[in-house]
Amino acid sequence: MSGMVLIVPGATDEELQAGLEAAKLFLEIHGVTPMDVAAAEYAHECWDDGGFEEDEEPSADAQRVSRIWGQAQTVAVDTTCASWRRLPPHGWQLYPFDDAAD
Repeated sequence: MSGMVLIVPGATDEELQAGLEAAKLFLEIHGVTPMDVAAAEYAHECWDDGGFEEDEEPSADAQRVSRIWGQAQTVAVDTTCASWRRLPPHGWQLYPFDDAAD
């Protein structure tokens, strides 16, 4: 596992790098690491797989991390596409680790 991966169809390497750096800074400011994101997303997946049982709901911290992760994804795409005259394309994705993109 190493760095985060951002995929935005049509983006240049420089635009992608700017988006990644913005997302990393956003996470850092909020005290969230990629490992925190992976743990929170796993908790949500387990809750989903379990049929959304009330007693299995992710912790408040996992919910907070997931919200911050969603915001970091928006920051990444908005930064990547800041100079574009059109909306970001469908198919973009931000992964917490490079092996998650495989």
